[in-house]
Amino acid sequence: MSQTLTLIEQNRLDWMTSHVNESPYPTPESVQGLAAYLNVSRPLDALTPLHRPELTLYEVDCHPLMIRYARLLAQKWPEQEQPLLIEFLTQLDKDPSGNAKLYLGYEGGAPVATAMRYVDENHFVIADVHANEQSHAQGLLAAILADNEGLDWLARED
Repeated sequence: MSQTLTLIEQNRLDWMTSHVNESPYPTPESVQGLAAYLNVSRPLDALTPLHRPELTLYEVDCHPLMIRYARLLAQKWPEQEQPLLIEFLTQLDKDPSGNAKLYLGYEGGAPVATAMRYVDENHFVIADVHANEQSHAQGLLAAILADNEGLDWLARED
């Protein structure tokens, strides 16, 4: 992994953990949810973007979208951990710096895919991709890349 990618990924994780670690009264469930998140979360591995005109991209910028994002992304974890992840993820707030952006992909009026984009200067990583169908994840990736044109996407190379 390149040094730039490592730094961006650390900044992304710092932002995610700050919502619990900097809270004066974090709930036990959010602390456990953060731990579960850190055990699984990592930048996007190779996935080929695929344009899907029927997929609509929404930036998560309000609490109702955050709830939908959390409920869908939590499905990535075992069922017994999902409530903990939902507790943690619903505490996230829009990043005032604009470095972190959460996205939902909708198809037919329903959320079908999630992803996070974290940018640092002219580079970005994509993480927390979840979709029930790979084509939805590929469509969301294509939409995020189009939305972030002019920045360099750093993919993991394991």
